[in-house]
Amino acid sequence: MRLRWNLSTFLPAKARAYLLLVPVFTVAGAAVALHRSSGLPSIFQSTGRMVVSGRLNFSEGNPVANDFMSVLGTQLEILTSEELRERAMIKLKLERPEAAVRPDLAARMVPRTTIFELTATSGSPVHVQRYLDLVMEEYIAMRREQRLVSSRSVMDQISGEIARLEKILNEQEAELFRFRSEE
Repeated sequence: MRLRWNLSTFLPAKARAYLLLVPVFTVAGAAVALHRSSGLPSIFQSTGRMVVSGRLNFSEGNPVANDFMSVLGTQLEILTSEELRERAMIKLKLERPEAAVRPDLAARMVPRTTIFELTATSGSPVHVQRYLDLVMEEYIAMRREQRLVSSRSVMDQISGEIARLEKILNEQEAELFRFRSEE
């Protein structure tokens, strides 16, 4: 016995007529989507991740685990700051003079971690990746510069304190020498 599938046993005639419209509308929708997407410029996206320390050393020498949200929030602001983005763009233009438009940059913190996820978008696939790399490099360089400035400040304070204490010591030695010579 041979089974035959017949739509007329499952669907009435009016439903079979509407069933023909499904492939017609599918093809029409695909054609409209293809037409719309063909006129849009391509957008390229590059992502990267950075791990940022949640501990800071203060001038007293005590490493203190700070409130992660405030420290990481500050670092996130620095990472997306106009100054940092401009420094990265200047370096990109030096490497590739044809890079005229600065890519868009977005950064977010991965929840419950000290990891920042960066996303750069642009119309050029080569420039967007290099720009993101330069942003991360400039962030690291900026943090080094901040540490260097802090270290110099601490060294200046220590040098000033040493000079002050040497002056007091010299005065005390001179007074001791005068006291002994009077005897």
